[in-house]
Amino acid sequence: MELKKESLIKPITKETNYTSDLQNNLANKAFNFTDKINGGIGLGQKFPLPSFINFFLRYSKLTENKEMKSFVKNTLMKISRGGINDRVEGGFHRYTVDNKWHIPHFEKMLYDNSQLLSVFSKAYMAFNEPRFREEIYNIYEFLELKMTSKNNLIFSSISADTNYQDGTKEEGDFYIWKKEELKEILKEDYNWVSKYYNINETGYWERESYVFYQTISDNQFASDMGLEINQFKKKLESINKKLFNYREKRVQPIIDTKIVFSWNALAIRGFIDAYKATGDNKFLNKAIAINKGLEEKMIQGNKIAHTNGQSFDNQVLFFEDYSYYIDALIGLYEATYEIDWIKKAVAFTKFSNLEFQQDNSFYKFSSNQELLYSDILIHLEDGVTPSANSVMNYNLFRLSHYLGDKDFSIHAEKMINNIITNLESRVTDHMFWFWASLNYSDSFFELAISGPDAKRKGKELSLEYLPNAIIAAYDEPSDLYLLKDRFVKEVTYIYVCVDNTCKFPVTNIKEALKLMD
Repeated sequence: MELKKESLIKPITKETNYTSDLQNNLANKAFNFTDKINGGIGLGQKFPLPSFINFFLRYSKLTENKEMKSFVKNTLMKISRGGINDRVEGGFHRYTVDNKWHIPHFEKMLYDNSQLLSVFSKAYMAFNEPRFREEIYNIYEFLELKMTSKNNLIFSSISADTNYQDGTKEEGDFYIWKKEELKEILKEDYNWVSKYYNINETGYWERESYVFYQTISDNQFASDMGLEINQFKKKLESINKKLFNYREKRVQPIIDTKIVFSWNALAIRGFIDAYKATGDNKFLNKAIAINKGLEEKMIQGNKIAHTNGQSFDNQVLFFEDYSYYIDALIGLYEATYEIDWIKKAVAFTKFSNLEFQQDNSFYKFSSNQELLYSDILIHLEDGVTPSANSVMNYNLFRLSHYLGDKDFSIHAEKMINNIITNLESRVTDHMFWFWASLNYSDSFFELAISGPDAKRKGKELSLEYLPNAIIAAYDEPSDLYLLKDRFVKEVTYIYVCVDNTCKFPVTNIKEALKLMD
């Protein structure tokens, strides 16, 4: 098959109300709320707010804004080093009561850890920072060890409180340390460990107890000890394992074994992003295992049970379950390039449009509002989790590109235009919407890879941080809109396209990335 040489096309811009000037003003407005010293937003309690971090990660790359880029890296490093991060078993607490990420509210939530898995994965791709890669694995180990059920679905949370047999409850008792017990456990290692984790005034909490808090970088600490960084990491890993074994003998905080469907969908997305960032199949296998559990236990036809044990008869359906799950299904396609995942995503999208969609283009909260306590019909704000509507906007946007579906495209553009007033009035409450708006103001690329080595090249390309692109790939002829009539038996081509108008195809990753610059 001879390829017809096409001229290089100029990327086109979506016709929406999101001008670069508007987005720049809104980005600066949101950035004014950030803590330039400790990272995160505000000067009081600190919540990770993944949608907030995710926006500035993407926007700083798009605009090459060094201050915003530094803010993102600093925020994630402070979260990683702070008491909000359980350095002994992995996993992140819900928030901290101070502005330095030190003293947490000790509860651990699935939705926080799932989203932070995604954020650290994207940040690792963007910064190539080893510490961020470590956190990807730490979250995985925590969820696998403490929160995964027998059918591979993940429990909702672990309580902040330790419940003792005498009926008393103590917040954080499981996680805090006293000097005396650390000296007994660590012996000759106590001196350097106490400096590393600040068992001093800096790390003090209350009741003669301490919360681990790192203030010196690993590289600097290793250098001060006269060790290579890898030697220091192994030494620290051994210490943390020793502390873990000791701590496991304590009375454990209670695990809430409720399975929340939407949060498990977030976990699938988190593991898919971890797979894309590392190429490690353990993350993909975990995502597929969670999906298998959801299909077997919580999905019946088009009906999704919001929690485990919920009857499928006359149940209230929640739009969040559908929106997050469609994103998870698209993620499974991104990782495997198997078209069945897209087909499932489309089926649930069409059902959602029938069941939840309103005349103003947005989706209502549930199928039967009368049975619920809340009188809010449509939820649009992004908080600690993104709104189901903003995620659905991104779902429709991607599906429209994969399938060439104009109805999905028109619907997505209507949604993003209808939210603009909310963004202008309260941008920090709509940060995933703001993130999604970048799809319409900047060139969004479709990367179509077709040929005998397509899947491998797609996986390799996925290791790059490409927030303004989707990838379609297949090793055989495909009827998928982006791949149709592009298969050549002898060679694998990468097409860099905008709205399915493509530049002349190339055969290697570097050339493809260069065409996107």
